[in-house]
Amino acid sequence: MTLLLLIWNFFQIGAFSIGGGYAMIPLIQKLIVANGWLTVQEVADVVAISQMTPGPFAINAATFVGMRVSGVVGAICCTVGVTLPSVIIVLIIAKFFFNFQHVPGVRYVLYGIRPVVMALIATSIVTIAQTALFIPEVTLTLQNVLQSVDWKAVALCVVSLIAMVKFKVDPVIMIVISAAAGILIYAVL
Repeated sequence: MTLLLLIWNFFQIGAFSIGGGYAMIPLIQKLIVANGWLTVQEVADVVAISQMTPGPFAINAATFVGMRVSGVVGAICCTVGVTLPSVIIVLIIAKFFFNFQHVPGVRYVLYGIRPVVMALIATSIVTIAQTALFIPEVTLTLQNVLQSVDWKAVALCVVSLIAMVKFKVDPVIMIVISAAAGILIYAVL
């Protein structure tokens, strides 16, 4: 029964998460946390880990949760569950899209979807920022925002952003440097 629940939940994630991995984070987080498979902090950790491993976030999350809940069989079930809707949808769309791509209604649908995808990504950014830039032991309220900020994490975020935007540091190199800086800042200092 657990395997069917895993497949069904990740099938939903694959079917109803339009716009890519980051747009899926709110739905993935809601389903994973609601079922008690991971905490919000662990979901944020999976997001971070997925940036260091090959493959899309949703597949990494599905495989991780499946492995944690039901071992290798669970990992396979979750991975199949999350990818199956995409395979089905792409096959259907590919059959018809090229015939109708110049129809104004199709273009208008795509114009309408883009802002929603941006909102989903923004929601993900807020959720990840809450877990990455604030001290987890301190309850975040309007009165104690400055006290609950993890200033080391904020500094690391700003330095990383500047390095990638201004100096065009490769994201993979930035991830490795940030991991080393995290060990230095949090474990050594």
